[in-house]
Amino acid sequence: MYIDMHIKFYSKKSVKELLFKSISSGYSIVAIAIPYEDICNYNINEKWKVINIFVSKKFSNVIKKLENNNNECDNYFIDKINYEDELNEYLLKLNNQIDNNYILVNKNNTLSIKNICDDFILNYKHEIEEEEIKKLHNWLAPKFIATENSDNKKDIKMIGQENSYIKTSDNLNNIQNENIFFLQNNTDTYILKRLNIKYEDVKQIENYQNFLKENKFDLISIEVTNPEEINIIANKYDCDIIYFDLKNPFTSLKKTDIQNAIDKGLFFELSSPTILTTNTEYFYYSIYLNNIISVIPLNRLIISSGSIAHTEILEPLHFLRLHFNFNKFSYKHLIGCITNVPLACIQRASVRKSMNTAIFHKTVL
Repeated sequence: MYIDMHIKFYSKKSVKELLFKSISSGYSIVAIAIPYEDICNYNINEKWKVINIFVSKKFSNVIKKLENNNNECDNYFIDKINYEDELNEYLLKLNNQIDNNYILVNKNNTLSIKNICDDFILNYKHEIEEEEIKKLHNWLAPKFIATENSDNKKDIKMIGQENSYIKTSDNLNNIQNENIFFLQNNTDTYILKRLNIKYEDVKQIENYQNFLKENKFDLISIEVTNPEEINIIANKYDCDIIYFDLKNPFTSLKKTDIQNAIDKGLFFELSSPTILTTNTEYFYYSIYLNNIISVIPLNRLIISSGSIAHTEILEPLHFLRLHFNFNKFSYKHLIGCITNVPLACIQRASVRKSMNTAIFHKTVL
């Protein structure tokens, strides 16, 4: 179970693409980070609805058309990868055409998070009613049907069983095409809402504690630009995450700077180097990162993508490998930074939001 605690909100379309790419890449929990200055532009009550879609390779004319654009290949594994890439590319475009907050993903339900942790934040029903799924199915049906350029341009062809073509001019909603695709409630995925506040903005908030109680965000993060701000935050402002802005130097960070925050149960976060473009940026990033990782206990460190575009998101293990060249860390050292540590942070946020009434337990499978 992988967790990306930080994808950045820029627009509704961009965040939809980010969510699709994150979930498709294998993340089970994804947090949308809304900057404090954009809080008025985001509807906190907005609910994202993740649905599994399974498309038959044999019967889908859309995928066949996409496959024809590639060279012939007889390797099963390469064929499978190409097919999944093409399907995800099509689903990304399809998701952008849907006005509602549906996110169609090509994946199975493999894990129930509640089997790991009955969390206050995660303890809600996010399944979609069967009637709503039927309506979505009817809307999607024409997207998997190909029109033929006949003389009258009114005929519709749909691939059916045994590759036979069914010719019809009926209403598309009446066409039965369960053999082409079907939908399923996604029970693996949780989408959280997170507020990012810069330290300079926190100081301007009147009655911060009331603001904290009244807001509906699942996670609160405060961004720091120097080590001195960490101790001030730990003493004056409750939050869940202290986020390092690595555009600023943290070479002077010491354990005494973070001890108070650790005692208060706060977590620390840094984002991926995928956003870096020059050798100079990588050089300074590595210096700052080396010092941060050497000072902060790994059981309090979250590593997130910090992505603003879906092209910046990598599969979890590929993403983690970006950090292997820094210091002497390997997979076994850092895997917790995208699994158990962010989950522990979510539990901490649950305690804060529930006024210490959240209950956690593990269920036996």
